[in-house]
Amino acid sequence: MHVGNDMRHKCRNSLKRLGWSRTVSCGNGIGGLANRSSQSGRSFFEENVNKLIIIGIREKPYLKLLAILAPQNETSTLCSSIWSELIEFANLQILSTMTLVLLDEEVSVFEEFRTLTVDLNVDETTRLRFLRARDLNVKRGEEMLRRSVEWRESNEIETISKWEIPSEILKEFRMYFTGLDEQGYPVYLIPLGRWDGRKILGKGLKEESIKFMYRTLETIMAACRDLGVTKFSVIVDNDGLTLWKCAHWDSIESSIRVIKDFESNYPETLVNAYLVNTPTVFWQAFKFIKPVLAGNTLAKINIFDSDKKKWSAALLERIPKDALPNEYGGDAKAFDIHLA
Repeated sequence: MHVGNDMRHKCRNSLKRLGWSRTVSCGNGIGGLANRSSQSGRSFFEENVNKLIIIGIREKPYLKLLAILAPQNETSTLCSSIWSELIEFANLQILSTMTLVLLDEEVSVFEEFRTLTVDLNVDETTRLRFLRARDLNVKRGEEMLRRSVEWRESNEIETISKWEIPSEILKEFRMYFTGLDEQGYPVYLIPLGRWDGRKILGKGLKEESIKFMYRTLETIMAACRDLGVTKFSVIVDNDGLTLWKCAHWDSIESSIRVIKDFESNYPETLVNAYLVNTPTVFWQAFKFIKPVLAGNTLAKINIFDSDKKKWSAALLERIPKDALPNEYGGDAKAFDIHLA
């Protein structure tokens, strides 16, 4: 979806008002932009302004990324100006991309499901996800959705973004956004092998750690909505996992709880999960976790050992280089989703 000359004119006018009229195109993709973030404000935007005229599912998050990357100088003024002019238009475009696409066999079933759940304050894409998660069984889908609404209320999920993450958790449990896959879905990187759940839980932060995972899921889903999509992919790097980390029951128990809640409240949101650099000790913990994973979720999980040639090829089949950091076969820069 492209805007064309009107949006091009608006972007260039914003630049002109700020005294910047020369624009040239540069490399494609979010990764290409991210790698230029060290440039001065002027050259940074001059070389990337053409990217701002591309609208559709990428436009709004792309502008947000510009805001994140922009150095705290004259660039911020330009970014703010362009953002304020384009945000309303971008929102309209994103809403248009969220139009439901129903299969023939889903049309009448979805209408029935909508009628049964009309009292619930959920959007249509959420309804469809829950209905599909229960194989179009209206009764089971309704039960699942109603339980999820209750879960969200009891855990105050709607306001969880305002919760201040404890510094110990923020420092230990790093998570990154790396770009968009070939279908336009966001890709996230979890360096799980570097995490030390035993240490964090040993400080009495078990409930806070679980709440952090809920907040992370909400952050990801908010990004998906900005992109006009409902799914995401994740790369889990297990390099650094040890028996000491895996053989910790509190960590395993917490993981099981989070995964159960993910399955129950965020159905049909995972595109693919790539677990790379997986050591043999991982399977000691996974045998407890596997039973709580739904069959369709398990089918999307790809587990690789430390053979980089194999897992790198698998990643590049669906994720472009500009959405993969260097150590995973690409040239993108990763951004911490909680610090950006």
